[in-house]
Amino acid sequence: MSKQKQGVQYLKKVMQPSDYKDMLEAVRIANGDIIGNGFSIWRSKKELEKVMDLIGRFVDSENSYVRGTAKNIIKHAKKQSGNGFWEVDGQQIFLTD
Repeated sequence: MSKQKQGVQYLKKVMQPSDYKDMLEAVRIANGDIIGNGFSIWRSKKELEKVMDLIGRFVDSENSYVRGTAKNIIKHAKKQSGNGFWEVDGQQIFLTD
């Protein structure tokens, strides 16, 4: 079994089914096209808020694996949501601004 599969199995074992579903939904949003497609800053921020609402509570989890996984997903979502921004003269602007 791969290390990734072992990690998934571990999360399934230590998390409640509803919490695990929230984690999967957050991953789906973070990897989706809407969060980083550059169409609107409002939409991108809303998608990031969804991720935070779904798994933000796990950032303070006592379980280090759950905590680390949540932090990594949020980090990825923040990176994706910033894909619609460009640096111009030291300031970030959104592509549609």
